[in-house]
Amino acid sequence: MATGKFNTIVILDCLPEDQRYSSRNLLQALTDIATYRSELLEVEIFRIETNEDLIHTLSALDERTKSSEFLPSLHFEAHGTADEKGLIIAQQEFCSWTQLKELLTPLNVSSGLNLMVMFASCYGGSFANSIRLGDPAPVWGLIGPTGSIDVGAVLDGFKAFYDAFFDETRKLSPIEALNANVKKSSYFATTAEIFFYNVWANYRLIQCSPERLESRARDIQISRTNLDIEPDSLENIQQQILDTNLKTFEKARDTFFMYDIYPENQEVFNVTYEKAEDEVLKISISG
Repeated sequence: MATGKFNTIVILDCLPEDQRYSSRNLLQALTDIATYRSELLEVEIFRIETNEDLIHTLSALDERTKSSEFLPSLHFEAHGTADEKGLIIAQQEFCSWTQLKELLTPLNVSSGLNLMVMFASCYGGSFANSIRLGDPAPVWGLIGPTGSIDVGAVLDGFKAFYDAFFDETRKLSPIEALNANVKKSSYFATTAEIFFYNVWANYRLIQCSPERLESRARDIQISRTNLDIEPDSLENIQQQILDTNLKTFEKARDTFFMYDIYPENQEVFNVTYEKAEDEVLKISISG
């Protein structure tokens, strides 16, 4: 069942050598939690120097997930780029959000859509921009800063987050504890369901805007003419495109939530066309 569950926190240490104190400090904090408060929790750390290291490590984690009860939650210690396009790995190699999405998706599939990912990196929340309609979900949940943030503040924030997460007597929620340690930038936190509604709204507001609809209709009209098919009016073609929205939605939803692989996800994720269109309306009104 897809609930964002995990039994192992995996730290992916992508920081330059002289900044690795952050990963090591977090490792110690999580090890203490595993030892004294959550005996079933495992904590692992992997050194990521290059993109090749990242590819190899995520592939190995995927294989473990397929062949055992291993369910990881990933914590990236890295630098995010100022243009919000991805991460900088230790040896100054760039990994785009799109590249990372492709690497994470198989692991999320193997985990049954349970993969939780934390980005201790500037602009880590912008990973959400890599999600496209028609993709399977790359993660179950995401937490990351929405802007630039100091390394020390990130460390303190995530230590507070995990401390609250594993504290049954907590006064603050984990996200509240995380944001309590930030002055300039808050953290973006979301789940696969919210991801999907946002992606659908983006598709509807952009690809089905009056201007884009007319452009798409003209392309179809030209294509039909080239095939010696009697062309329809632009208005009729535009309406035909809109009439396919429900089927487009259902196909994208079924793929995103992996209904073919995990039929039970249909009950876990109560994602409907009506709710999706309500989200479109809310965004169009507020925007």
